[in-house]
Amino acid sequence: MSAHFVPPNEEQKRNIFRSCRILSEEQLKKDAKALREWLRHQPHLPQDICDTTLETMLVQKKNSMEEAKRQMERYFSERAMIPEFFDDQDPQSEALQTSFDVVHLGICSRMTPKGERITIAKLRDPKSEHFNPAQVLKRTVMMADLRIKFEFSTDT
Repeated sequence: MSAHFVPPNEEQKRNIFRSCRILSEEQLKKDAKALREWLRHQPHLPQDICDTTLETMLVQKKNSMEEAKRQMERYFSERAMIPEFFDDQDPQSEALQTSFDVVHLGICSRMTPKGERITIAKLRDPKSEHFNPAQVLKRTVMMADLRIKFEFSTDT
């Protein structure tokens, strides 16, 4: 699994499924297939979305198909409307590297027993002349993208 995220164990999966009204992994995969079928009829949305991302969106929206569809519409529409925050996501760029000196951002690799993953943010120097909110937002978006892609995987 990428991003060094430890996938949920069986207990965490049960807790996640219970909180999201998902009966089984099979149901989640079936619902992700239905979401993909809807996606095929949305030519304005990208078609190369992996199954794990679809599953994550369903889990994030408590297995509500309609909420997951709305999330996908927003997710991709925002990227088209505000490309300066979503394009050029090179973590080696000078601007993003400077933001590492100003703000600590991290995602815990393991989930809590309830199946939640914690994100931590800390401002290192609130008086820094190098603080660039746009670059911090870009890093936050990059982390959110990682979580959407890898947060919840039923494949262990």
